[in-house]
Amino acid sequence: MRGGVSGQAQVSQYVRLRGSIGVASEESADSADEGVVIGGNFDPYVDLAKYLSVPASLGVNFDGGRYTLDASASVLYTDYDPRVTGGGVTVDQAFRNGTNTDLKARAGYRFSTSTAAFVEGGYNIQSYDDEAANSTGWRAVAGLEFELTRLLTGEIYGGYAAQSYDSGAEVTGLTYGASLDWFATELMSFHLDARREFGADQAEFVAGLPVTSAVTRDNVALGVQYEPLRQMLVRAQGGWRQVDYDGQNRKDTGLFAGLGVDYVFSPAFRVNMDYRYDQTKSEVAGDTERNVFMLGLTAGY
Repeated sequence: MRGGVSGQAQVSQYVRLRGSIGVASEESADSADEGVVIGGNFDPYVDLAKYLSVPASLGVNFDGGRYTLDASASVLYTDYDPRVTGGGVTVDQAFRNGTNTDLKARAGYRFSTSTAAFVEGGYNIQSYDDEAANSTGWRAVAGLEFELTRLLTGEIYGGYAAQSYDSGAEVTGLTYGASLDWFATELMSFHLDARREFGADQAEFVAGLPVTSAVTRDNVALGVQYEPLRQMLVRAQGGWRQVDYDGQNRKDTGLFAGLGVDYVFSPAFRVNMDYRYDQTKSEVAGDTERNVFMLGLTAGY
């Protein structure tokens, strides 16, 4: 279940303020190699990750025509429920509870109505109940926004980022991202997303204690949406990911594919049905496969 409020206000000809706050009870499939290591044996989770999330954000945008400036601050609090492994072990997930804070600023220059260049800087603070997973990071990127036609839009960027952990680990390197939307027909659209991010893996347990590892995550996903009926939307997605563990001889790779349907009964109610197949190959955690089925109801007013 989800709920929240959001809004924006045009405070002057050039300046717009925006903000939001929400609360949600979430379920996610995670990656297929999530589990625990006890006595040298890997025991994967067999249930979904269930957690409470409370996101909030505040931002300001300046648009002077040629020159643009956007600054934002966002906070996400999460609280996880215990999980169960294939071996029947209940594992407390409190070590994953915490607050992530992100600060961003982007300055842009429009060459034309369809092309703009930008530079962006960011700083993040990740604070968890497991203090060994606490970290701070920054990134600096430059990129290009474009609209090749009204049917093909997107942005690309590249730069450098670093994440430093209280445990002493650190991961640095090149970061990149690309987002492309193609509105092929009035009823069908495609979305491509690729990016590199730095983070932490806190899923493993050794001798009953959580282990935090600095990781570099690369993800590529392609999605398509098709509207066969006015009240029905069909979604499909597939992609590839790689997780590189800093300081370890471990690199996990995975593939995923999914299919979903949204059926709208009225402007206020819709049913969501989703299926996702997830496969991960890991020389350390072992190769795993997961099939996830989800059914949901979205209500609004």
